Amino acid sequence: IYGPTTGDTQAPTAPANLAFTEPATGQIRLTWKASTDDKGVAGYDVYANNTLLTSVGADVTTYTDTRPAEQSVSYFVRAKDAAGN
Repeated sequence: IYGPTTGDTQAPTAPANLAFTEPATGQIRLTWKASTDDKGVAGYDVYANNTLLTSVGADVTTYTDTRPAEQSVSYFVRAKDAAGN
């Protein structure tokens, strides 16, 4: 069969309400609301200072990072689907 493919081109929604707490000295706990996607969210990439820290599964909406208390860090979380969107 020949013809155009109809791959997944829609990216998941951005994780909402990213927030943090400090459960202990030198720890930052990030939390966010789950994203949605027409084909399903495959997971989340967690970044600190624009560097990928880790990838977590679709059912995970928290991550705890360990950093020196005096270090300034900028975090963001990106949702991804199985197609890499």
